[in-house]
Amino acid sequence: MVINILDKEIVDNFEQNLVKQKDGINLSVLDKDDKTLYDGIVWPNEQYEYDAEKGGEYKICISLTSSMFMKGVS
Repeated sequence: MVINILDKEIVDNFEQNLVKQKDGINLSVLDKDDKTLYDGIVWPNEQYEYDAEKGGEYKICISLTSSMFMKGVS
């Protein structure tokens, strides 16, 4: 899975000023029974993989850390 952020100004800001594993995108992956399979911070525009034992239904919840927002940019 890749969570893409395409706006060049935003990408330049997080690549130059922010820290991986502290800033970025909060990502939670849950199975169909709402058991948490992954919960952490991922870096935008990089591929992450999660190995599942079998196919099925999964919930993906994302939100940006507050440091990802730039003053004056919505």
